[in-house]
Amino acid sequence: MMNSLGAISGYLRSASLPIRTKEEPSPKDLIKKLYTEHNLERIGEIRDVQGYRTTLKEVLQRIEEKPLVGFALDQLDKFNDDDLLTLLSYLPSNAIVDELGQDALIWAWVKCPEDNEIRKSFAKGIENHTDFNIKTLRKAYVASRRFCNIDNTSTVVKNHQLISELRKTIQGIYLQKILKSHAKPGVVLSDKRMSDYSLDTLHTQDISTSGWAKDWSEKSLNSKHFDIFLDSPIGISLMYKKEPNALVAVHCRDKETLFINQLQGVRPNKTNEKGESIDSWKLHSRGLMVLEWEKLLVTICEEVAKQFNLKSIAIQGQKNNHWIHDSKKALKRYDETAKQLGYVKQGDKNWYKHLSVKK
Repeated sequence: MMNSLGAISGYLRSASLPIRTKEEPSPKDLIKKLYTEHNLERIGEIRDVQGYRTTLKEVLQRIEEKPLVGFALDQLDKFNDDDLLTLLSYLPSNAIVDELGQDALIWAWVKCPEDNEIRKSFAKGIENHTDFNIKTLRKAYVASRRFCNIDNTSTVVKNHQLISELRKTIQGIYLQKILKSHAKPGVVLSDKRMSDYSLDTLHTQDISTSGWAKDWSEKSLNSKHFDIFLDSPIGISLMYKKEPNALVAVHCRDKETLFINQLQGVRPNKTNEKGESIDSWKLHSRGLMVLEWEKLLVTICEEVAKQFNLKSIAIQGQKNNHWIHDSKKALKRYDETAKQLGYVKQGDKNWYKHLSVKK
C-alpha cells in the first residue's frame, strides 16, 4: 500500500511540474537562419533597394542592431526598414512565407519602390505562395495611396479584403429588416414588395480606383442602359426588380475605418420605339420612392464594417465633395444624413461614428 501511495504521490508531484517546451526563435534568429541557410554571405557588394552600395553581411549587422520584434503586419509597418527589405529581396519567396509568414512577403511588396524588378519578383511570389490575388492587391495598394496618401500595409490588406469579400458579406445581411426600418413615414412595405429588393456589388475596371462600373456600361435591361460611375474601387448597389436604383461607394481609409465617399441614386438611360434617347430625368428609380434610401445604404455599410471588424465608419462631408455642384443637395444627402444617424463632424469636415464590433 505504501509503495502504491508513494508512486501516486510521486506522479502527482511530477504532473504539477511545468512542461518544458522548445523556445521559439526570435525574429532576428529567423533572419540569421535564412541568411545562413541560403548562403547569402557569399554574395559580394550589392545595391540595396534604394540603390546604395553595401553588402548583405553589413545589412544583417544593421538589422541585428534594430528593434525587430516580429513579422505581423503592424510590427513590420512600425519597423519599416530598408535593410530588412533588401535582405528579403535575396531570399526565395517560398522561404519567406514558410519561415516568416505571408505577411512578410506582402509587406515587402508594398514597401518596395514601384517599377522595381525586385517588386516584380515579390509579386510573382505572392501569386505562387500566398492566398492573395495580386491584381486585387494592386488595386487595394493604389486605392490606399490615392485616398489615404499612405502605403501602410495593414490598410492595403484591409482594402484587399474589402474588395475580395464584399459580395459574400452583403449576402449575409438581413435586408428585409433594414428595409422595414427605413421606409418613409406612413409607408408599410409588404413582404412581396420587399422581395423585389436585393443588394449587389459594383467594381471599377481593372485596377482603377474610380471610374465606370464594370459590366454595366454594356448591359441593357428592358431597353434601359445604366451608366454608373464609382468614386471608389468598390460599391454596393440597392437593386429593385434586378435594376440598380441607388449606390454607395466605399474604401478603407485606414485599417480601422470604412469611408463612404459616394451616395447616389441611379437613373437609367432609355430609348423609345423610334430609337430616340429619353432624358434620364424623366425616368424614376421606383424602388426609392418609398424609402429613406440614403440612411438605408449607410446602415448597410455599418453592418459591412462590423463584419470586417472595423472600429469606425466615416461619411464624406459636403465640403469635401467635388462632384455635386449643388451644395444644398450635397448638404442634405451627406451631412444631414450623417447627423441624423448620430455621426459627429471632425476637423477634416467629414463625419465619423464609432462602431461596437462583436469579438
